[in-house]
Amino acid sequence: MPDEVAAFVLLAAIYLRSGKATLAAGYLDAALRLDPKCFEAYAAYSSVYALLGNSDGSIQCAITCTELAPQDPDAFNHLGLTYIRFGRLNEAIEAFRRATCLSPDASEGYRNLAMALREAHLDSEAIEVWGRVAMLEEQGASALIAIAQLHIMYGRHEDAISTLSAALEKEPHSSPANVLMALALAETKQSADAVRFLERAIELDPSNGLAYAGLGYWLQERGDFESAQEKLLKAIDLNPSHGFAYYNLFRGKKVTAADQEILDQMAGIRHSAETPLQDRAYIEYALGKAEEDLGNYSDSFQHYQLANQLSYRIWLANSPWDRQKYHDGFMRIKQYFDRERFHTLSGGSQDCETPIFVVGMIRSGTSLIEQIISSHPEVEGAGELSFWHRNEFAVNFNAEVGQTNIDSTRLMDVAREYLAELRTYSETAKHIVDKMPHNYALIGHIHAAFPKAKIIHLKRHPIDNCVSVYTTAFQRPPSFAHLPENIVFAYKEYQSIMAHWRTVLPEDSMIEVDYENLVADREAVVRRVIDFCGLEWNNACLNHETNRRSVKTPSLWQVRQPIYKTSVERWKRFEPWIPEFLALG
Repeated sequence: MPDEVAAFVLLAAIYLRSGKATLAAGYLDAALRLDPKCFEAYAAYSSVYALLGNSDGSIQCAITCTELAPQDPDAFNHLGLTYIRFGRLNEAIEAFRRATCLSPDASEGYRNLAMALREAHLDSEAIEVWGRVAMLEEQGASALIAIAQLHIMYGRHEDAISTLSAALEKEPHSSPANVLMALALAETKQSADAVRFLERAIELDPSNGLAYAGLGYWLQERGDFESAQEKLLKAIDLNPSHGFAYYNLFRGKKVTAADQEILDQMAGIRHSAETPLQDRAYIEYALGKAEEDLGNYSDSFQHYQLANQLSYRIWLANSPWDRQKYHDGFMRIKQYFDRERFHTLSGGSQDCETPIFVVGMIRSGTSLIEQIISSHPEVEGAGELSFWHRNEFAVNFNAEVGQTNIDSTRLMDVAREYLAELRTYSETAKHIVDKMPHNYALIGHIHAAFPKAKIIHLKRHPIDNCVSVYTTAFQRPPSFAHLPENIVFAYKEYQSIMAHWRTVLPEDSMIEVDYENLVADREAVVRRVIDFCGLEWNNACLNHETNRRSVKTPSLWQVRQPIYKTSVERWKRFEPWIPEFLALG
């Protein structure tokens, strides 16, 4: 590049850095008059157009760069980043793939490709590409940290722990790696170890707001809400846009007029372009909860609506829910599991009463009933175990492709594996509670494996249940979340499968508990449940709020309060704005 052309491009870059796009464009025009094929000028012009909001011009200049230098990976990386800037993910991915082909031993293209795949929710591919980055950057841990983040997002906590162990071997002083290790451990049986990594992360970087937010969340799980608030407020002080911290701050308390200052702070950042989308969603959920506590139901519902719209964009917009597939899966389960089927599978069953299964639609009260039962000295609560969903197909019943032949021998092996997992929570408890709500879909598997196990089905008023789903911020939302019509469809499928289980299960296998009855007449309902479980009565079951076990669900604050009636007929607060849910009435 001649010196005069280089000087014009350099001056343009200086003006670009100071945001003076029009002045930069004048120098680039001068450069291109001298050299119409100047690669650097077109690359800079792409940035000028982007600064001016001209997406077509920006992309066209980036494309011209690839035409001028078709073998240059930097040109395709620049094109991909330009596409990313304007939300054209598929084209960005193709540009980054081209960059990696041109330079297969350079990590930059793979790193860009992995981030684009992640943004497009192609997470399995993203993990593979991050693995390539990790190989190319042997000394660094950033790729391993990115892989661990994806594992955590999809509930693969053991994989995350293994990956983060490798990352911390490379970079033991990485504050982000320590935070992620804590988050992964918090979701496993090693949750007590999480605090050590959070404290280490803060020691390494006292400005790490995520570490303080994680510590606040960890304290909330253990019922120490006062200490949790202190940590969450510190996280907000360090990062005023920290949506997760705001949400958990309000989730763990009743909002009053004394909180107006922090409400004003949230209102000031909720629409800021500098606030990340995920943080904005959490802030809207927090404001929804706050306005509901304050009795401003119209404002509250508007926040909940926006929170769901943002969450849908983040989680589900790129992978719309397939209702027909969901329905067909339940139909195959109902066709396969009839009364005779349990007799034919009896060879694979366990003669064991240890497990107690608490099932129901999400947000129906399963956390509360588990907290009550696990207050009994002979019972341990294991929380929401993903075992049966992880092993659904291991017994050769693949509802997705219509395989309907459960192997009794494999069923017995899976049942033994399940018992071994349960016993890691307690070696001595008479019963261990698994309260994964969606196990209602797999009651057939469960009863075939454990015909003597007790199943407790929590039912809640349909409208209240659906409103609760809609107003909850899920860390990993179910595929039907965030759209009212999808929530209603899923609820009807749940009702249908539960009606089926009532007809095929022995009467002494399952008890059904109405949440509203539990609230209205706690002792009578709790005594009935404890008796059903074959336990002697213990008054501790009437004081579940004193149970100090860790709670990892959105109900972690409510289940530590005395049973209250405000959650019954909560839907009436939002009646004018929930026509889809009212149709379930």
